[in-house]
Amino acid sequence: MKPTSRLLSCTALLGALLLGIGIGHYTKNTGFPKDGSNHRDSETDLSKARSSQRMGTSPNNRQKPHQLARSNTELEQGMATLIAELKKGPVDYLDYDGSYQAWHFIRQLSEDEIFQVLASVGEIGNTAIRSNIKSMLLKRLAQLNGKAAMQTVLEKSQLRLEMPNASGVFASWIKNNPKEAIAWYEDNRGRFEGQGMHNSYHLGSIFREIARNDFDQAMNLASTIPDFMDRRQAMQNIAQIAISDPSKLSKLYQYLDADAYPGYKNLVMKLAVADLVGHAPESAKAYIATIQEPDEKNALVKQIAEKMSYSQPRAAIEYGMEQSSDISAKKDFMNSQIASWALMDSVAATEWYESQPSDIKNDQAVINVARTLHHRKNFKQAFLWLDRGGNSDAIIANRKQIYEQWLKTDPEAAKEWAAGAGKETMRKIEHTSPATPN
Repeated sequence: MKPTSRLLSCTALLGALLLGIGIGHYTKNTGFPKDGSNHRDSETDLSKARSSQRMGTSPNNRQKPHQLARSNTELEQGMATLIAELKKGPVDYLDYDGSYQAWHFIRQLSEDEIFQVLASVGEIGNTAIRSNIKSMLLKRLAQLNGKAAMQTVLEKSQLRLEMPNASGVFASWIKNNPKEAIAWYEDNRGRFEGQGMHNSYHLGSIFREIARNDFDQAMNLASTIPDFMDRRQAMQNIAQIAISDPSKLSKLYQYLDADAYPGYKNLVMKLAVADLVGHAPESAKAYIATIQEPDEKNALVKQIAEKMSYSQPRAAIEYGMEQSSDISAKKDFMNSQIASWALMDSVAATEWYESQPSDIKNDQAVINVARTLHHRKNFKQAFLWLDRGGNSDAIIANRKQIYEQWLKTDPEAAKEWAAGAGKETMRKIEHTSPATPN
């Protein structure tokens, strides 16, 4: 095959790309499902048909992937038709198989072809798919020509055009050619540093990739960043790499301790742990376990537990209490977390609370839950929780306040509940003494 035969028109290239994408909701002329239904049999047949179109059905005539029949006029026409159909209506989704097939195609493109496809990607109507394809194209370009890829991202971003994250493209480059990528960053620092929060985010991610490849170089570069926000972003991303390696962590501490900003080390590590909780919670926990300073440790424990509480409320509260140093700290931690759990699953939170030893249970925990439930207008559950408390002035005051609020919000429901609650319950609310027998 002659080299020039690999270069098709922009539309043909984009069509070839989209032909390999698993997408729903095509129009009738394309031969794909129109109703967006998810029929596995038809999808399998479609996959086979695409494979036959791309590769040829005869074993003797079958082409290798990199030979993708790009000069086939009939296929080019089919691609052009597909583009025309895509323009008429939105594409529903790009599934996992579609992403894989798209990347399989993209990694065969030359640098010139990538720029041709980039020029036509705007024809894809769906924003998510368009962004996904752009990201894959630029990551592939970074493997071929990192400077050109980063230049493209930065220029288009300045024009407020839709472009992928610069750090993702840089990551693709640095994996392929770390020395060249780091040298390029050193020459272009001014395009990231001191440019505000948008570029500060990219800056942090780029430093994480530099730290993966050359930790010492990453710290040397980061420590010389003049802007505090940029320096902090860089260091907290470097810290994510250092947390799992004691020798790297020791080096990092030396840089953080030397910084003139008050409390800099604690701030950087707190932010680094917060980032780690989402994608590497065990690394975050292991790091926290090594901290000796109680206030610093408690602050990080509370932070990681709060992150965990959204999906694992019981595990979060138990983790926090395990890390608390004494009974008072355990109670304080429970009091800060139990109400949010009760909102998510009142039954589970109640059973767990009842299973705790008497020296852990306390009126403040009960009040926190009751007030949270009453703000959500769940008055019955609020009173059930108050019944788990003692007879302190705070419990008495909250019973009265919550009942009065219920009478204002829904008087009929409040009176109906009071009628069935019994005299003893109402005495608690009104704080009257039982009648003395004659």
